[in-house]
Amino acid sequence: MAGGPRVRSTTAASASGSSGTWGGCTTRSSSVCPRPIYRGYHFDELTKRGLWAFTENYVLALSHDEVTHGKAHSPRRCRETTVQKFANLRLLYGYQWTQPGKKLLFMGQEFAQWSECTTRRRSTGILLDWEPHRGVLRWIADLNAAYIGEPALHELDTDPAGYRVVDLDGGVAVLGYERHAIDGQVLLALCNFTPITRERSIRVTHAGYWVEILNSDGAEYGRIGDQQRGRSFRPKRTRRGGGELVVTAPPLGCVLLRWDGK
Repeated sequence: MAGGPRVRSTTAASASGSSGTWGGCTTRSSSVCPRPIYRGYHFDELTKRGLWAFTENYVLALSHDEVTHGKAHSPRRCRETTVQKFANLRLLYGYQWTQPGKKLLFMGQEFAQWSECTTRRRSTGILLDWEPHRGVLRWIADLNAAYIGEPALHELDTDPAGYRVVDLDGGVAVLGYERHAIDGQVLLALCNFTPITRERSIRVTHAGYWVEILNSDGAEYGRIGDQQRGRSFRPKRTRRGGGELVVTAPPLGCVLLRWDGK
Protein backbone atom coordinates (compact mmCIF):
# COMPACT_ATOMS: atom_id res chain seq x y z
CA MET A 1 0.00 0.00 0.00
CA ALA A 2 2.88 2.37 0.69
CA GLY A 3 4.82 4.01 -2.09
CA GLY A 4 2.06 4.42 -4.68
CA PRO A 5 -0.08 7.46 -5.43
CA ARG A 6 -3.04 8.15 -3.20
CA VAL A 7 -6.34 6.75 -4.43
CA ARG A 8 -8.16 9.36 -2.33
CA SER A 9 -7.13 12.97 -1.79
CA THR A 10 -9.75 15.70 -2.08
CA THR A 11 -13.07 14.96 -3.74
CA ALA A 12 -12.16 17.26 -6.61
CA ALA A 13 -8.73 15.72 -7.13
CA SER A 14 -9.74 12.10 -6.70
CA ALA A 15 -10.56 10.08 -9.77
CA SER A 16 -12.90 7.99 -7.63
CA GLY A 17 -14.88 11.04 -6.50
CA SER A 18 -14.33 10.16 -2.84
CA SER A 19 -12.17 11.87 -0.21
CA GLY A 20 -11.66 8.87 2.11
CA THR A 21 -10.33 5.33 1.91
CA TRP A 22 -11.81 2.67 4.15
CA GLY A 23 -9.16 2.01 6.78
CA GLY A 24 -11.10 -0.36 9.04
CA CYS A 25 -10.63 -1.29 12.68
CA THR A 26 -10.61 -5.06 12.16
CA THR A 27 -7.05 -5.54 13.39
CA ARG A 28 -7.57 -3.13 16.26
CA SER A 29 -10.72 -4.83 17.49
CA SER A 30 -9.10 -8.25 17.21
CA SER A 31 -6.04 -7.10 19.13
CA VAL A 32 -8.09 -6.17 22.22
CA CYS A 33 -10.11 -9.39 22.21
CA PRO A 34 -7.40 -11.88 23.31
CA ARG A 35 -6.89 -12.23 27.04
CA PRO A 36 -4.61 -9.45 28.33
CA ILE A 37 -1.79 -11.88 29.09
CA TYR A 38 -1.54 -12.65 25.36
CA ARG A 39 -1.93 -9.13 23.97
CA GLY A 40 1.78 -8.51 23.75
CA TYR A 41 1.93 -11.23 21.09
CA HIS A 42 -0.67 -9.32 19.02
CA PHE A 43 0.84 -5.87 19.49
CA ASP A 44 2.03 -5.66 15.89
CA GLU A 45 -1.64 -5.55 14.86
CA LEU A 46 -1.85 -2.16 16.56
CA THR A 47 1.50 -0.73 15.50
CA LYS A 48 1.85 -1.93 11.90
CA ARG A 49 -0.55 0.72 10.60
CA GLY A 50 2.33 3.18 11.06
CA LEU A 51 3.75 1.70 7.85
CA TRP A 52 0.82 2.91 5.77
CA ALA A 53 -1.22 5.35 7.89
CA PHE A 54 -0.18 8.39 5.83
CA THR A 55 -0.36 6.89 2.35
CA GLU A 56 -4.10 7.64 1.99
CA ASN A 57 -6.88 9.69 3.57
CA TYR A 58 -8.12 6.88 5.76
CA VAL A 59 -11.49 6.43 7.41
CA LEU A 60 -11.06 4.36 10.58
CA ALA A 61 -14.26 2.36 10.56
CA LEU A 62 -15.19 -0.20 13.18
CA SER A 63 -16.81 -2.13 10.37
CA HIS A 64 -20.37 -3.41 10.50
CA ASP A 65 -18.90 -6.70 9.25
CA GLU A 66 -17.20 -7.04 12.63
CA VAL A 67 -20.50 -6.97 14.52
CA THR A 68 -22.61 -9.19 12.25
CA HIS A 69 -22.64 -12.72 10.85
CA GLY A 70 -22.56 -14.30 14.30
CA LYS A 71 -19.48 -12.34 15.47
CA ALA A 72 -21.42 -10.32 18.09
CA HIS A 73 -20.66 -6.80 19.21
CA SER A 74 -17.24 -5.92 20.57
CA PRO A 75 -18.12 -6.10 24.33
CA ARG A 76 -19.24 -9.72 24.07
CA ARG A 77 -16.14 -10.80 22.17
CA CYS A 78 -13.78 -9.95 25.02
CA ARG A 79 -13.24 -12.65 27.62
CA GLU A 80 -12.87 -10.56 30.76
CA THR A 81 -15.42 -9.67 33.43
CA THR A 82 -18.37 -7.50 32.46
CA VAL A 83 -16.75 -4.38 33.92
CA GLN A 84 -13.56 -5.08 31.97
CA LYS A 85 -15.51 -5.68 28.77
CA PHE A 86 -16.79 -2.10 28.86
CA ALA A 87 -13.35 -0.79 29.82
CA ASN A 88 -11.93 -2.63 26.81
CA LEU A 89 -14.46 -1.00 24.53
CA ARG A 90 -13.74 2.50 25.87
CA LEU A 91 -10.04 1.79 25.37
CA LEU A 92 -10.64 0.71 21.77
CA TYR A 93 -12.65 3.86 21.03
CA GLY A 94 -10.03 6.04 22.73
CA TYR A 95 -7.33 4.49 20.57
CA GLN A 96 -9.46 4.89 17.44
CA TRP A 97 -10.26 8.56 18.10
CA THR A 98 -6.66 9.55 18.88
CA GLN A 99 -5.12 7.85 15.84
CA PRO A 100 -4.70 9.68 12.51
CA GLY A 101 -7.74 9.22 10.27
CA LYS A 102 -11.45 9.99 10.23
CA LYS A 103 -13.80 8.03 12.49
CA LEU A 104 -16.82 5.87 11.72
CA LEU A 105 -19.05 3.66 13.88
CA PHE A 106 -22.18 1.73 12.97
CA MET A 107 -25.61 1.55 14.57
CA GLY A 108 -25.51 0.64 18.25
CA GLN A 109 -21.74 0.75 18.64
CA GLU A 110 -21.88 4.17 20.31
CA PHE A 111 -23.63 2.72 23.38
CA ALA A 112 -22.15 -0.80 23.38
CA GLN A 113 -25.08 -2.70 21.94
CA TRP A 114 -24.87 -6.26 23.21
CA SER A 115 -26.53 -8.16 20.35
CA GLU A 116 -25.25 -8.06 16.79
CA CYS A 117 -26.62 -5.65 14.19
CA THR A 118 -29.56 -6.85 12.11
CA THR A 119 -32.10 -5.26 9.79
CA ARG A 120 -34.87 -7.34 11.39
CA ARG A 121 -35.08 -5.24 14.56
CA ARG A 122 -34.18 -1.80 15.83
CA SER A 123 -31.08 -1.14 17.90
CA THR A 124 -31.61 -1.93 21.56
CA GLY A 125 -31.61 1.63 22.92
CA ILE A 126 -33.23 0.33 26.10
CA LEU A 127 -29.68 -0.61 27.14
CA LEU A 128 -29.18 3.05 28.02
CA ASP A 129 -31.17 2.33 31.18
CA TRP A 130 -27.95 0.69 32.44
CA GLU A 131 -25.04 2.84 33.61
CA PRO A 132 -22.20 0.95 31.79
CA HIS A 133 -23.89 1.61 28.44
CA ARG A 134 -24.50 5.26 29.32
CA GLY A 135 -20.83 5.50 30.27
CA VAL A 136 -19.76 4.35 26.81
CA LEU A 137 -22.13 6.89 25.22
CA ARG A 138 -20.68 9.68 27.40
CA TRP A 139 -17.17 8.59 26.41
CA ILE A 140 -18.06 8.77 22.71
CA ALA A 141 -19.60 12.24 23.22
CA ASP A 142 -16.49 13.51 25.01
CA LEU A 143 -14.20 11.97 22.39
CA ASN A 144 -16.20 13.73 19.68
CA ALA A 145 -15.94 17.04 21.55
CA ALA A 146 -12.17 16.62 21.87
CA TYR A 147 -11.86 15.59 18.23
CA ILE A 148 -13.59 18.79 17.13
CA GLY A 149 -12.03 21.10 19.70
CA GLU A 150 -8.41 19.88 19.61
CA PRO A 151 -6.73 20.68 16.24
CA ALA A 152 -3.95 18.18 16.98
CA LEU A 153 -6.47 15.34 16.63
CA HIS A 154 -7.47 16.19 13.06
CA GLU A 155 -5.33 18.82 11.31
CA LEU A 156 -2.41 16.61 10.22
CA ASP A 157 -4.24 13.32 9.70
CA THR A 158 -2.37 12.58 6.47
CA ASP A 159 0.99 14.09 7.42
CA PRO A 160 3.61 12.08 9.36
CA ALA A 161 4.57 15.33 11.13
CA GLY A 162 1.31 15.10 13.04
CA TYR A 163 2.10 11.79 14.75
CA ARG A 164 5.02 10.63 16.88
CA VAL A 165 5.32 7.40 18.89
CA VAL A 166 6.90 8.09 22.29
CA ASP A 167 6.20 4.87 24.22
CA LEU A 168 6.07 1.41 22.67
CA ASP A 169 6.29 -1.63 24.93
CA GLY A 170 4.74 -4.84 23.64
CA GLY A 171 5.92 -6.69 26.74
CA VAL A 172 3.38 -4.87 28.91
CA ALA A 173 1.05 -3.88 26.04
CA VAL A 174 1.42 -0.09 26.41
CA LEU A 175 1.40 2.36 23.50
CA GLY A 176 1.95 6.13 23.76
CA TYR A 177 2.06 8.71 20.99
CA GLU A 178 1.92 12.45 20.43
CA ARG A 179 -0.46 14.24 18.04
CA HIS A 180 0.68 17.59 16.68
CA ALA A 181 -1.25 20.53 15.24
CA ILE A 182 -0.12 23.08 12.67
CA ASP A 183 0.17 25.82 15.31
CA GLY A 184 2.40 23.69 17.55
CA GLN A 185 -0.25 22.34 19.90
CA VAL A 186 0.67 18.87 21.19
CA LEU A 187 -1.44 16.12 22.73
CA LEU A 188 -0.20 12.91 24.30
CA ALA A 189 -2.26 9.71 24.19
CA LEU A 190 -1.32 6.76 26.37
CA CYS A 191 -3.11 3.42 25.97
CA ASN A 192 -2.77 0.54 28.42
CA PHE A 193 -4.09 -2.74 27.03
CA THR A 194 -3.76 -4.74 30.27
CA PRO A 195 -5.91 -4.69 33.47
CA ILE A 196 -2.87 -3.59 35.51
CA THR A 197 -2.10 0.06 36.33
CA ARG A 198 1.16 1.09 34.63
CA GLU A 199 3.44 3.97 35.55
CA ARG A 200 5.33 5.08 32.45
CA SER A 201 8.31 7.39 32.03
CA ILE A 202 7.91 9.04 28.62
CA ARG A 203 10.26 11.36 26.75
CA VAL A 204 7.98 14.09 25.38
CA THR A 205 8.64 16.87 22.86
CA HIS A 206 8.14 19.77 25.27
CA ALA A 207 8.93 20.52 28.88
CA GLY A 208 6.31 22.42 30.86
CA TYR A 209 2.94 21.44 32.25
CA TRP A 210 0.80 18.73 30.67
CA VAL A 211 -2.87 18.62 31.69
CA GLU A 212 -5.10 15.56 31.51
CA ILE A 213 -8.18 16.30 29.40
CA LEU A 214 -9.65 12.80 28.95
CA ASN A 215 -9.40 9.55 30.87
CA SER A 216 -11.48 6.51 29.88
CA ASP A 217 -11.27 5.30 33.50
CA GLY A 218 -13.20 8.32 34.78
CA ALA A 219 -16.06 7.73 37.20
CA GLU A 220 -18.56 9.13 34.71
CA TYR A 221 -17.66 6.38 32.24
CA GLY A 222 -17.38 3.40 34.59
CA ARG A 223 -14.13 3.44 36.55
CA ILE A 224 -12.24 0.22 37.28
CA GLY A 225 -9.11 1.91 38.69
CA ASP A 226 -8.66 4.61 41.32
CA GLN A 227 -7.49 7.62 39.34
CA GLN A 228 -8.81 11.17 39.43
CA ARG A 229 -9.38 13.22 36.30
CA GLY A 230 -7.90 16.63 35.54
CA ARG A 231 -4.40 15.93 36.85
CA SER A 232 -1.41 18.09 35.87
CA PHE A 233 2.06 16.77 35.13
CA ARG A 234 5.37 18.61 34.91
CA PRO A 235 8.19 16.69 33.21
CA LYS A 236 11.85 16.88 34.08
CA ARG A 237 13.94 18.68 31.49
CA THR A 238 16.43 16.57 29.55
CA ARG A 239 19.82 17.49 28.09
CA ARG A 240 18.60 16.82 24.56
CA GLY A 241 15.59 19.11 24.94
CA GLY A 242 11.98 18.29 25.72
CA GLY A 243 11.16 16.57 28.96
CA GLU A 244 10.69 13.24 30.67
CA LEU A 245 7.10 12.84 31.81
CA VAL A 246 5.88 10.23 34.31
CA VAL A 247 2.27 9.25 33.61
CA THR A 248 0.10 6.64 35.30
CA ALA A 249 -1.93 4.68 32.75
CA PRO A 250 -5.16 3.24 34.19
CA PRO A 251 -6.00 -0.45 33.69
CA LEU A 252 -7.54 -1.09 30.25
CA GLY A 253 -7.54 2.66 29.81
CA CYS A 254 -6.72 5.52 27.48
CA VAL A 255 -5.46 8.86 28.79
CA LEU A 256 -5.20 12.06 26.74
CA LEU A 257 -3.00 14.96 27.91
CA ARG A 258 -2.49 18.45 26.47
CA TRP A 259 0.71 20.48 26.63
CA ASP A 260 -0.23 23.93 27.95
CA GLY A 261 2.93 25.63 26.72
CA LYS A 262 4.16 26.90 30.11
